[in-house]
Amino acid sequence: MENKISGLILAAGQGKRAGYAKLSRMIGDKPMLEHVAEKAVKSDLSEIIVVTGFERDFAEQIAKKYGFKTCHNSNYEKGMSTSLKKGVQVLSDDCLGFAVILGDMPYIKTSTIDALITAYLDCQKGFVIPTYQNRRGHPTIISTKYRQEILEIYGDKGARDVIGANIEDVLFLEVDDVGILKDVDTFPNRQ
Repeated sequence: MENKISGLILAAGQGKRAGYAKLSRMIGDKPMLEHVAEKAVKSDLSEIIVVTGFERDFAEQIAKKYGFKTCHNSNYEKGMSTSLKKGVQVLSDDCLGFAVILGDMPYIKTSTIDALITAYLDCQKGFVIPTYQNRRGHPTIISTKYRQEILEIYGDKGARDVIGANIEDVLFLEVDDVGILKDVDTFPNRQ
């Protein structure tokens, strides 16, 4: 069976907590968002959509380089939910679920994305959330059966409330990848 799991790279935020336009910040030899794009493009995702916002031109350049679709969130200042909703609106009609990949988490492993996809396809659950040493991280895979509930969220949060309201439909997958917890806000000077 073809996996038909889409990837939504949320790359619209202003980087307020980090104090700068962080997606274009260099980590080693390339910008942070490009690290995320490289992990995603090597994975088993069937399509990848980059949701742009504050650093629109830069994010679109990265998306073009990797052959990803883009959509622009003109309401990015109103929080992460606006980006998530924008991405959900442009998913392929035949996708079964989608991975929410944060553009400021450059340390995740491609193998983790693939493990989440496999677990999602095998488990018959609506959500697959990675954990590392019992701490929840990203990316999360969400079934498209929750599309309408996602479209009703608001504010600077992702799908947290939708997940909380459907906790019996969640698989927590322990992975050997501290990168699911590390974003540039919490680990600004490490690779």
